[in-house]
Amino acid sequence: MTATADVVPVLDKRRSKWLARVQATIAAEAALAVLDEDLEANALQCEANKAALTAAITRTAELEKEIRALVKQRKQLRADRTGAKRVVKDARSRAKVTEKKFDKALIADLLQKAKTAALAANGAPPASRTRARTPAEAAARRRAPASVNGRSARA
Repeated sequence: MTATADVVPVLDKRRSKWLARVQATIAAEAALAVLDEDLEANALQCEANKAALTAAITRTAELEKEIRALVKQRKQLRADRTGAKRVVKDARSRAKVTEKKFDKALIADLLQKAKTAALAANGAPPASRTRARTPAEAAARRRAPASVNGRSARA
C-alpha cells in the first residue's frame, strides 16, 4: 500500500496544482477581458476627443473669420459715423446761418412796420428808402464782379 499511498498524495498535489493554475488562468482571462474593455473604451474616448478637437478647431476658425468681419464692419461704421457727424455739423452751421438771416429779415420787417405805423400816426406818407428790385435785377447783382480796387462794381 505504500506504493498506492505514495501515488495518492502525488496526484492530490498535481490536481491541486492544476486546479490552482486553472483558477489563475481564469483570473488572468478575466483581468485580460477587463483590460480589453478598458482599452476599447480608451480608444472610443480618444476618437471622440479627436472629433471634438476637430470640431473645436473648425469652430475656432469660423469665430476668427467672424471676428475679422466684425472688425471690418466696426471700421466701416466708425467711418460712416465720422461722416455723419460732419454732415450734422454742416447742417447745424447752415441752420444757424439761415436762422440769423431770418432773424435779420424779421427785425427789418418789424422795424419797417413800426416805422410805417409811426409815420401813419404822424400823418406823413410812407416812404421807402430802397426801391424794390425785380428777381432779374437781384440775380444780375449777384453775378456782377467786384472791382479791382476792392470796391463794388455794382450800381
